[in-house]
Amino acid sequence: MTEKNFSAQKVQAGLVDDLVGRNLRKRRADLGLTQHDVAKHLSISYQQVQKYETGANRISAGVLYQLAGMLDIEIQDFFEGDVVPAKKMEHGGNRRGSLRIVKYYSAIKDTHLRASILQLMKNIAGEDSKK
Repeated sequence: MTEKNFSAQKVQAGLVDDLVGRNLRKRRADLGLTQHDVAKHLSISYQQVQKYETGANRISAGVLYQLAGMLDIEIQDFFEGDVVPAKKMEHGGNRRGSLRIVKYYSAIKDTHLRASILQLMKNIAGEDSKK
């Protein structure tokens, strides 16, 4: 194998790692699980789960097997989709906070109170209320 072919395969393998990580993240989020939940199931740190989800660390076959069982999917489901460079993911903490805001906002039954809270958030964010 030439060095050029080896380099191309290495890049392609990294893109597959990104794909597997994106699919892990999507399935985990679809099930409402946190990185901590997955980490506890695998007896690893949540930081390691972050590295898996971003493609920074490759997931071993054994861990893929455990994840497929935990997430109730087939192993090949991790490989579904286009192998393309991934966009940089937001830090999980930012997204988690947003999800919590949506969860609690949705739980407010009083429509007037919800509208007031939405207006307050717009004002704090500096968004023009006339839009």
